[in-house]
Amino acid sequence: MIPKHLRIKNFLSHDASEIDFSKFDVALILGTYDGEPDQSNGSGKSAIFESIAWALFGKSRHKKKNGVVKWDKRACEVEFEFWLDDDLYRVKRARDKTVDDSDVGFEHWVGTKFQDISCDTNTATDKKIVKTINVSYDVFVNSVYFKQNDISMFAESTPAKRKEIIKSLLRMDKWDKYQIKAKEKAKVLTIKIKEKSQYIVPIDKIKSDLEKCKSDINVLRKQIKNNNELYTKQNSNLINKKLDYQVTYNSNNVERLKALQREQSSVQKRLFGIKQLREKGDKDILHCTNQISFLQQKSNILKDKIAKAKSID
Repeated sequence: MIPKHLRIKNFLSHDASEIDFSKFDVALILGTYDGEPDQSNGSGKSAIFESIAWALFGKSRHKKKNGVVKWDKRACEVEFEFWLDDDLYRVKRARDKTVDDSDVGFEHWVGTKFQDISCDTNTATDKKIVKTINVSYDVFVNSVYFKQNDISMFAESTPAKRKEIIKSLLRMDKWDKYQIKAKEKAKVLTIKIKEKSQYIVPIDKIKSDLEKCKSDINVLRKQIKNNNELYTKQNSNLINKKLDYQVTYNSNNVERLKALQREQSSVQKRLFGIKQLREKGDKDILHCTNQISFLQQKSNILKDKIAKAKSID
């Protein structure tokens, strides 16, 4: 916050005072009392800073609210303009001791003029001013303006109080809000991770199932190979038997023919059984191949989920 202009009327020892802060960078304030250069007490030096604090927060060193009004006057008024980053604001605060009432206005420079941004009540407007400047009264009087004879206030404060003052002065309170939001988000993510964990199959289990499928496929391939060899052998035997049958038939050996027919029927049954075994083996290989493909896809999905979970941690 950078002060720009201050106007004081009937506040404490001031009748009508005005300061344009844009005309200097550093100032040393000297005062005289009743024309005596050596007497500066009560000349209104502290009242300048007291008026700024009163304009911003509505608080002063006086126990009575009407104590800020000059003793021989009915009402006082302080108007304070200040820069906050690139925005210009103005606070107007007045006190009438006759009706024992105060009024405060808060304005923001928009375009070419001040725009009223006051609230419906003085209390709400005071809160809005504090929220805008992000400095409380305690921080102000312990950092920007030390009250007369009260410079030890900060040093004598508790460690917790000094910490709050410094945090507010450095605007560190926003980091506390970020921390709270981060913890809340982490809590939600932790719950989601726990919910998803019950559906996650360990990679070792998937690898074990994959190796088992591969082993089953190898066994089935060996069985198919053996069945093919047996089929070829049986088929060759069948051909030979047919030849024998033809020879026997030609030689009118009826008994031999019947025996060959029985043997042929048996061989055909065996061939049919072998064929069924081969078809079953083909189906088992296809099932295992599909199972391997499914397990590999599932493994890739789980790897991605684990990688995302690690990145969240």
